[in-house]
Amino acid sequence: PFNWIRSGVGTDQETADCGGPIYGYAGSHNWTDKDNVMANILGGRWAPYCITAYSGRNLPGGCNIFAGPGYDSRLNFNVSDANPARTEPAYLSSIDLVITPDKSKWTRCIVIEMQDDPNLSEGGAKKFEIRKHPSVDKNGNTGDGIVTNDPNDADYIASQGMSWFPGYAINVETGERLNIVFGEDSWNFNDNGTDLIWNPTNTQIGSAYNYPFGGRHYIYVFGNNRYEVFNTSTSTIPEIAALHNLPVGAGRYDGCSQLYPQWKAAFTNVTTPAQRIQISRLIRSILQDAMWVNLPVLTNSKYLFKNPSQIPCEVKIRIRVRKPYRYGYSTFYSNSTPGSSPYYADLSSWRGYPFAPNLLPTNNGTLTNISTNPINDNFPTYQFSTNDIYTITNENEVAKNALDIIRVVPNPYYGYSTYEGNRLDTRIKITNLPSDCTIKIYTLNGTLVRTLTRNMENQEDKYSFTNDFKQSKWLPFIEWDLKNQNGVLVSSGMYIIHVESPKFGEKIIKWFGIMRPYDLQNF
Repeated sequence: PFNWIRSGVGTDQETADCGGPIYGYAGSHNWTDKDNVMANILGGRWAPYCITAYSGRNLPGGCNIFAGPGYDSRLNFNVSDANPARTEPAYLSSIDLVITPDKSKWTRCIVIEMQDDPNLSEGGAKKFEIRKHPSVDKNGNTGDGIVTNDPNDADYIASQGMSWFPGYAINVETGERLNIVFGEDSWNFNDNGTDLIWNPTNTQIGSAYNYPFGGRHYIYVFGNNRYEVFNTSTSTIPEIAALHNLPVGAGRYDGCSQLYPQWKAAFTNVTTPAQRIQISRLIRSILQDAMWVNLPVLTNSKYLFKNPSQIPCEVKIRIRVRKPYRYGYSTFYSNSTPGSSPYYADLSSWRGYPFAPNLLPTNNGTLTNISTNPINDNFPTYQFSTNDIYTITNENEVAKNALDIIRVVPNPYYGYSTYEGNRLDTRIKITNLPSDCTIKIYTLNGTLVRTLTRNMENQEDKYSFTNDFKQSKWLPFIEWDLKNQNGVLVSSGMYIIHVESPKFGEKIIKWFGIMRPYDLQNF
């Protein structure tokens, strides 16, 4: 019963008992993860939503097995469209999820019911329905029931079933923040299932019932995977018809404000088979964005907390998947040569997105034909900014501060540098210089040894003796051949290098050098 991930290729008696394909146990379903690879992510504590178990109590056929964190449409509408196996595996992205006591980083989220039997849940909520409990703020306090746009208010976004997850999730492939949903079992008071706060316990078995799993505070990380709008104009269910032309799924991070009305409509009471199918397909559409799920149970009672601000430390979960870049807006290949017509994603592929061929939404919600106006021939397109790294010019204060990064290399000098080209060559570099400056080199007793100049109009060292010693005026450094103004090598010892810029100021550096003996083989 602890195996809440559907993977492997085995079978067992539970399949026959439940009257169909197994829904509860790992190793019992011949599916995508036949080698149990994804079933072992972080020790089996995390899994793609699309392979999670979804059986519960009181199912047809007398099943009464462990209730997994997947949605089971048989519990409510007795159709299979919304079960996790119908969720697209290609949507999976690499994520980082951080759990932190820092309230400024918390995520506004929907809380859903995890109790299988609506006769036991608060307000009679069905499993996976939004919790029928007043929304709470970051301190767990309820509000006055009036919806606001104030993140500090308990009724921010919605007055029922909303809370704060103590952390945040990032899609590391796109850099975007992600929406999060978590669950709790409102019947299980002993394991904090009634307060709309993410505070799992360390109870695994034998509390309120056989498998409480810390109050079933399951974590669901949603992606922003699709560009699609609802076409609900013909729906006979008013709550669904109201979603016509609105975006599908979780979308970009917005505290679940896009997801909330969809989830609310998905659990409308209906009577006819056609309406049940509409509802089930709406749930499937919502859950297409569900990427990762976790069944959290604390390892030790000493870590128990009621308010997440009491979490003893910050935790970072890294999940990585290897996959190709998505091609265009639907999949990563087309039916014809890029730029020709027709040019569209093959939606028969399991990698495809569920929207009309050749069409993608624009910013105003209308659809544009991508076969006649492809962006970058539908290959990946990225945008970036260099605002924080571009070269700054004509800023005196910045230039003055830049004097601090002037260096002499190598320092100390032990008879050799990599800048030297032969046995007779000796040189070091003075780097990160301003465009116009004078460099004076002194002994410790104040005797001037050498004067070098750097000028953007005439970068040549006026005391150079060979053509190969000339400097490009664009290079931010100048070389010293370790000779004095008479062309004689200096002796070993400590020297003071004084850099003066008429515009920005001066910088003093100490340099130590040990000179090598003359190489008499070359004379």
